[in-house]
Amino acid sequence: MANLEQRLKALEIEQDQQQVVLETDLINFHEDLRKLEKTLETIDSYIMAQVKNDFEADYGDDTIRMQKELEDMEKVDNQQFGKASQVKKNTQTSSPPPSENMTPTYVICLVFNPKAPQEWSGKGWCEMGKGMHYSQLDQAKKIAQRLKKQWPNYPLKIFKR
Repeated sequence: MANLEQRLKALEIEQDQQQVVLETDLINFHEDLRKLEKTLETIDSYIMAQVKNDFEADYGDDTIRMQKELEDMEKVDNQQFGKASQVKKNTQTSSPPPSENMTPTYVICLVFNPKAPQEWSGKGWCEMGKGMHYSQLDQAKKIAQRLKKQWPNYPLKIFKR
């Protein structure tokens, strides 16, 4: 009987020692996890910067310039349409205002693939360049929040164009 009690006490001591080791390992694990999360945040911000640079490079300077010119022409047309007495007959030959005056637009992207993020079209996800453009950042943020609630695990980002 005394032998059984000694074995039981020895097992309890061993269990306490293993509990201490396990708690120490768990604390170390949490510290490593925090370090890894910080590293991943750094990598994510770096990748997003690269995606933006790659996107702008892939999109092509000529395409961006032509898109800005088209948007500027549409603005001129809209302004002229609002002033019926000042509408010009041939708006195609009029030069668009400088692109410096163009307001930026924002696009909500799904970034599973950083080299080809999909854009939100208002109805679903579509290929890059065919998504919905928002003229105000607040508007894009509201939509992005709604999408984040719908798909909480999706990597969503707002890009300025």
